[in-house]
Amino acid sequence: MKKLLCLILVLLSALCLFSSCKDNDHKLDITKTGTKIYILRKDDDGRMYFDYEYVILKSESREDRAREMLEMLKNPGMDGAYITVPEYINFENITVKGSTLIIDLSENYKYLKPKEKTIATVSICKTLLSDGETRYISIKCQGEPQAPLYEGYVNNHTVLLDDRLYME
Repeated sequence: MKKLLCLILVLLSALCLFSSCKDNDHKLDITKTGTKIYILRKDDDGRMYFDYEYVILKSESREDRAREMLEMLKNPGMDGAYITVPEYINFENITVKGSTLIIDLSENYKYLKPKEKTIATVSICKTLLSDGETRYISIKCQGEPQAPLYEGYVNNHTVLLDDRLYME
């Protein structure tokens, strides 16, 4: 009898424990499809933060998809989105080299303020890496490799979170 009572108490405890978890806490959102485009938004306190929206790309090749994504960063059509890459920055050349996507930007990129350059770099990297086929990003300006935001590779525990920005 004691064993049965203990079993019932254990089952009730487990039931209480599992029922206290919200349904939404552990569910993955598998209804979203497409590629993430990373944009800037403001919260209620006026702080800027990176957010993303899913888009369906029309292009087939990796270079064309990258160009399509980058153009969306210059002209975001999403509600409440801020431009992360200024309109006067042009994407001169996009090249695929293995798992690296090389983005050659116009000369105006050199003259961005440090904060603007960081925002543009983060949104470019996060967006292009979200496509799934690219593992590294190399940013150049008129064929000239750009200096990294800090020494070494950009990886975990930095301003770029888990992205990989490759600098030659």
